[in-house]
Amino acid sequence: MAKKKAIKLAAASAVAASAFVAAAPAQTDAASNVAVEVSKAVTQMKKAYHTYSDVTATGEFADITAVYKEYNKAKDMYAAAKELVNKAGGANKEAHLATLDATYNDHIKKRVIPYIDAYNYAQDLKEATAELNGAVKAGELDGAEDAYHAVSKELRTRTAIFYRVYGKSTRDLFLNDFKAKADSSVVEVREEVTIKMAYDLAETALEEGNLEEAQKQFDKVAEYLENLDTDSEFGKALSAKVEAAQEKFEELSVPAVESVSAINAKQVEVKFNKAVDKTTVIGTDDTAKDGVFSFTSLNGETVAVAGDDAAATLSEDGKTLTLTAVTTFSGKYAVQVKGVKTIDAKEIGTFEQIVEFKDQVAPQLVAASASAKTATNKVTLRFNEPVQASGAIVSVNGVSASVAPGANLNELVVTASSDLQAGSTANISIINVKDFANNFITPNPLQTTVTVAADTVAPNVVSAEVTGEKKVTVKFDKAVNVDSFANNVRLLSVNGEAVTTFSAEAGANDKEVVLTTVADLAYGPNGTFTGNLLIGTGVLDKAGNNLAATFSKSVTFTKDTVAPVVTGVSYADGKVTVNFSENVVESTVSATIINEATGEVVSSLNGDDSVTDGTKLVFTKSLAEGNYTIRLAANSVADTSLAGNKNAFDVRSFTVVATPVTPTTDTTKPVIANDSIATSVSGTEQLVTYTVTDEKGVDLTSVRNVSNYTFDGKALPTGTYITTALNGDAEGKDVDVTIHIPSKSISETKTANFLVNNVKDKAGNLIVAPAVKEITLTDGVSPLLSSAVVSAGDNSTLVLGFSEAVAGVAADDFVITLNGKDVSASVSLEEVSSGTDKGKYYVTVATLVDTNSTLEDLSDDKLYVEVDEVDGLTEGDLVLKTGTVTAGNVDFKASYVTGLKVAVADDATIADGENNPVVAGTTITLK
Repeated sequence: MAKKKAIKLAAASAVAASAFVAAAPAQTDAASNVAVEVSKAVTQMKKAYHTYSDVTATGEFADITAVYKEYNKAKDMYAAAKELVNKAGGANKEAHLATLDATYNDHIKKRVIPYIDAYNYAQDLKEATAELNGAVKAGELDGAEDAYHAVSKELRTRTAIFYRVYGKSTRDLFLNDFKAKADSSVVEVREEVTIKMAYDLAETALEEGNLEEAQKQFDKVAEYLENLDTDSEFGKALSAKVEAAQEKFEELSVPAVESVSAINAKQVEVKFNKAVDKTTVIGTDDTAKDGVFSFTSLNGETVAVAGDDAAATLSEDGKTLTLTAVTTFSGKYAVQVKGVKTIDAKEIGTFEQIVEFKDQVAPQLVAASASAKTATNKVTLRFNEPVQASGAIVSVNGVSASVAPGANLNELVVTASSDLQAGSTANISIINVKDFANNFITPNPLQTTVTVAADTVAPNVVSAEVTGEKKVTVKFDKAVNVDSFANNVRLLSVNGEAVTTFSAEAGANDKEVVLTTVADLAYGPNGTFTGNLLIGTGVLDKAGNNLAATFSKSVTFTKDTVAPVVTGVSYADGKVTVNFSENVVESTVSATIINEATGEVVSSLNGDDSVTDGTKLVFTKSLAEGNYTIRLAANSVADTSLAGNKNAFDVRSFTVVATPVTPTTDTTKPVIANDSIATSVSGTEQLVTYTVTDEKGVDLTSVRNVSNYTFDGKALPTGTYITTALNGDAEGKDVDVTIHIPSKSISETKTANFLVNNVKDKAGNLIVAPAVKEITLTDGVSPLLSSAVVSAGDNSTLVLGFSEAVAGVAADDFVITLNGKDVSASVSLEEVSSGTDKGKYYVTVATLVDTNSTLEDLSDDKLYVEVDEVDGLTEGDLVLKTGTVTAGNVDFKASYVTGLKVAVADDATIADGENNPVVAGTTITLK
């Protein structure tokens, strides 16, 4: 067995040896094959390069298809050769790989790939350049501009591709054949495109009426226009654009009224193409300049929007004037605007046009807001247009509330029946709010909510500037309470001595107050007085927050020595109105009116023929159509300054234009005699009566429209209604009218003008003139216990306040409940006669001590309040505390006070100045 094994091992060794000898020639062949494949790949990569470089050397571009073919083949052979080398290994592996990579980087990556990228980009650039040239040739302005920007962007951001091409001759071929041509196309139209772009901006500016910006664009390209080729299609189109813009500019350069249109039934917007001089459209009282605007309805009724009848505001750019009329607009009107000047004193031609005003758009609620330091019963509703308080029904948290006009026509102020606490949210229901064209809100009814913003921020003075010889206008950073300025503002001399106090009135808005010195100032020789204005912290904002800190500023008043100057003369409705630069009063009035056509003195006028009204001297004198001169004597009027500065002699021309008459079957207007207006009281109502007559019959709908009546310039209270009684036949030619005003809606007794307006006859003719008579409406609102708080400076004092001044207040008019017991028997009351609590009442509740042991041991003494009026501590009394105690008054903030209420007794005898009894039973819970 051993011998056989040895033979087998020998045989195996022989086989292995023979196999080794046979393998050596095969490995040599494999290495040779790798070298061949590497060589082929290197040759192909060089071929890919020469496929284009040999052609470009002749000044031509190679067939890109052939270049791609050889490039792709080179990539494939390079990848295959690398794979073969890595698989075969061997001693020459690294050398083969280095040869492959070096050739690829030098011929493919550095040469072929940049060439292909440049060629492809060149085709894009060539196409974009062709689009530019085509648009220019066709005269397509917008297309040319777009293509110009596209090519410019390519040249600016991508032409670096050309500079990466290997070989100067090839690189120059790209630059000369593509980039240079694109550059040339761009340069050729650069000025034209610049002109086009400038005139695009100019056209936009002209659409907006911005002539200054349009001129700036014109100037920017003026030199290019000199070289504009107007023979090409592009040049022709561009030239037409330029001419159109310049014609539009010239048209707008002539000052003119662009349009007159209604914003809504209450407001009209007058647009000018140039900024206008504010003094030529707005008077000194912020109303429309007298005689500048007239609106004549087609039935011959002139809607009063001149002078004091229309509030006027001018936009910041001076091109849009908004007129807010006392009356309303509806239908067609002959509109005239005349006598307006631009800010550079250029005359604006008279505008005359028939304009139709129609408001059919429902008002919308913009916001509901309320704010308070602790609580308020006021909610402000702001709408997107003027709305009427009359007829509006609003409830707060389901309880009916009163509605009154707000600070402006777009606002209504809602007064809730109870206070809303700061931070609380209330539900508001709004019904039947309508604009002045009687469009109701949508939706109707409308539900919304309001969260009472807590306002604990102190007001601050923003500025204080002297605005007259006795006036200072103070602006705050929030709305302030004008009444709080009383005794809180004074003027000191430079030595600190008191000079005078100030009266205060509201300014242009609720953040502005105008202060007027109570006493005349002692001006120095130079006509000035310098002192220190002090505004104390007693000044409050609307929420009751005190001024953050005492405000002090040195102010200098200058004596008014400037005489009033005539600013214009106009004629309307039989009256010649002379406008002045400031408020005037009559002095020694003397004027002569001359007919310019004949030279004849038409009239000599004096004070018997005139009245002053603010900045106006108005003469009553009917004149025929024509041109006139008025010669106003010196000293006819004086201003309202201490010096009483008087006017100088002045001569002015004015024109009387015949009032346009539109034929109608009935032009007679209804009449209301002022003397027919009377007042009386009937139960819970105050009645205002008058009589209106018209030969064809009165329009009863206009008579019964509550919005056609005002008292003291304000709408009549909610709940007012109107009844009519016809005298004679049923045609309504003679009508007795009764306005029923709820007495409870009159919060103060006031004598003021009651005005009837917009009453029409059946033909639509308005009354000859608004009927006005001074009447007295008596306070019918019962006073209300409105506040009860623990004094901030004394925990043992309650401070009670009422909704208005009251009299006859006594301790037994209240029921004070402490810890569930009526302690009225121990109540003391004192009226506050000065300080911040003036007009309020201090209430204290006396305490007694019951000593149950010796004087040495006080630990079981009892502090109590006498309740049953039986001497000594009894079961009916209220024990507050046991221990070491002292008699005095209840500390309302002590822990022994667990409940505290103040109520007005049912038999209280408290009343206001009109003897309206207090609302009994009103209860305020403090704890």
